[in-house]
Amino acid sequence: MPARYGKLCREVLAVLLWSSASAALAEPGNSAFSSGKASAEVIEPLSVRAERDLNFGKIQHPSAATRTVIPNESTQSGGSSAARFRVTGAALRHYGIMIPSQVDAEGLASGAKIPVRDIQAYSKFLNATGERGRLDAHGRDVVYVGGTIDIEGSLPEDVYSAEILISVAYD
Repeated sequence: MPARYGKLCREVLAVLLWSSASAALAEPGNSAFSSGKASAEVIEPLSVRAERDLNFGKIQHPSAATRTVIPNESTQSGGSSAARFRVTGAALRHYGIMIPSQVDAEGLASGAKIPVRDIQAYSKFLNATGERGRLDAHGRDVVYVGGTIDIEGSLPEDVYSAEILISVAYD
């Protein structure tokens, strides 16, 4: 018998053996089962509500100045105060705080811009500045937001305003 027929016979035999082995695995009584569980925890939705705006106070013109508002509950120099947000949700849960690190305040009349930089959040219940907060046993927290502005002497007299978006999400 030529060598190529021997090789062909071995390949056919291998296919037949593989086919019969596969069929044996599919025979009744030769299978296994397991089960798992599905679960879900339904919790109160997380919400955030603005209670007070970030206020850098009145700054005399034409002096150059830097004013920083620390994110806490006290009124600071020049009548400035941190923004205050009320966060509610499921008791004792941690959550993330997302805020921009910088926004531009625009003069209402002039359109001139002042960067509000180094924007930070502080969770009162967690007692920490950063990107996380924690709800108390009643599902409440207060988040303060502060930042820094640099006033140049050439900046036009105006009332400057910026929107600072804050969002919260459970960890």
